[in-house]
Amino acid sequence: MCYGTNVSKGTKGERVLGFPDHVLPNENDPKCVRIHDPFRSIAVPSVFCSRTCLIIASKYSMSITRIIVVDSQELIAHGLRSWLANVEDMEVVAYASTGKKLFTELRTVEADLVLIDISIAEMDGIDATRLLHSSHPKLKVLAHSSLTEVEYANSMLIEGASGYLLKGCDKEEFLTAVRTVMKGGRYVSASVQRNIDIGYTWTEKSMGGDYIGLTDREREVIRLIAMEKTNEEIGMALGVTQETVKSHRKHLMAKLDVRNTAGLVKYAVDRKWI
Repeated sequence: MCYGTNVSKGTKGERVLGFPDHVLPNENDPKCVRIHDPFRSIAVPSVFCSRTCLIIASKYSMSITRIIVVDSQELIAHGLRSWLANVEDMEVVAYASTGKKLFTELRTVEADLVLIDISIAEMDGIDATRLLHSSHPKLKVLAHSSLTEVEYANSMLIEGASGYLLKGCDKEEFLTAVRTVMKGGRYVSASVQRNIDIGYTWTEKSMGGDYIGLTDREREVIRLIAMEKTNEEIGMALGVTQETVKSHRKHLMAKLDVRNTAGLVKYAVDRKWI
């Protein structure tokens, strides 16, 4: 019988091996062999066959994807922790309820991937992704949203997300999405991809095109529209003419692929700008 295959999670790159009580590793025991990795080395009882030692060493040095969950509902993070309890190569290391809290967490927590919803307070997922792309360029971002509209997926992918995963997916799809993204690929849920394909064809947008997301002025215009401000009131608030406001409205509807003011309002409400 081979022992030591009960592997529990530790810090980045570290595995703590579980031994039966009657088989304890002793670093000073000449009958022990040693397994090394970049972080530390451990003594392994020589009762292990060489094949088992190789299996243990492989698991011990396995890279773990450290995930920060950013969602207004903490239940999402709890659910993912439960899902990943028996997954060898992933773990949830932190939770943030808003975009701003995400950056607070990043001051002290090391992570490999941010799983982020779009509809979060203070700084929405699109703005947070844009900032992450510039401030933490090596950190992978995977959007996790219930929104299927092309404008949301479009914005997240262009601002630097490596994938767009719909909430409600099964565990296997979740694991596939994370592993694909961590290997440098892109993962987009099938229904979202269909909407993206249709949306880009209709609006003649492309992933390599000029569209780079909304400017601060454009986001403020949408917010004021959603607050039922008139063109005159918006113009006064922003220090521009009513004609400029009208131009902003028209440009935003084309850019976000919405057909009327109601679409702009929905965009702001979904992202909790009001």
